[in-house]
Amino acid sequence: MRNVSSIAFVVLVFLMVPVKSSLATGSLVQLLRDIPLPQGAAIEWVSNDVSHNGTELVIAHYDSPLSHQETIEFYRHVWPGDSNAPMPGFIETEIENWLLISRLSKGVNTVLQLDLSNSGQSTGFISIVDINTPVTVSTPANTLSGLELLSHTSANDEKSKSSLSVYQSGRSLETLSELMMGKFQGEGWQVVEVRPSSESKVVSFRRSDWGKLMRLDLVVSKSVSGGSLAVVNQVTYDG
Repeated sequence: MRNVSSIAFVVLVFLMVPVKSSLATGSLVQLLRDIPLPQGAAIEWVSNDVSHNGTELVIAHYDSPLSHQETIEFYRHVWPGDSNAPMPGFIETEIENWLLISRLSKGVNTVLQLDLSNSGQSTGFISIVDINTPVTVSTPANTLSGLELLSHTSANDEKSKSSLSVYQSGRSLETLSELMMGKFQGEGWQVVEVRPSSESKVVSFRRSDWGKLMRLDLVVSKSVSGGSLAVVNQVTYDG
């Protein structure tokens, strides 16, 4: 099983659509195992215990010797669209350096995302989420005032637990980063690295509790709509 820090981009893809959930995680795991694969392709679990805004999803790494176009043609054939469906059943799109192939069928959304920087073969992630029951995102009580939680994701694997939270604020980049740094330092986190730039500020923290190493990375960036966005990624390593 790969390190759960690999979930970051997969989860951000799901931030772009309203996510709903009703299937149990075990059912999603079986659905992912049943996904047809081209000859020579393989999947390796990233995590089968991920919660995004209260919604369970499963994620695996995808590796195939086929080119991107050959992979698209394979899934066009095995995932035919339903012309009578109210929403498109098969969507292809590009986001930054990723090619996304999304299939919606019987309330289950399957997303294959391929790394465009690796043109010789198809590598990336494949993930499944059920979209039947609406969920909501609520900001925790101990959050700094003026921060709105946009998304929260947690994942567990055999050796670590991780969480990824995305916030927005009307404060400036510098003000928000200083306030959040002060909050984390007050909780016992030690700053190990600060990487500022004109558009963002990255701060890495470390902490040890009861023999467990904990890592926290804070990224504060300017928001195109004004104010700032803050991403907090925390990982606790067992043992």
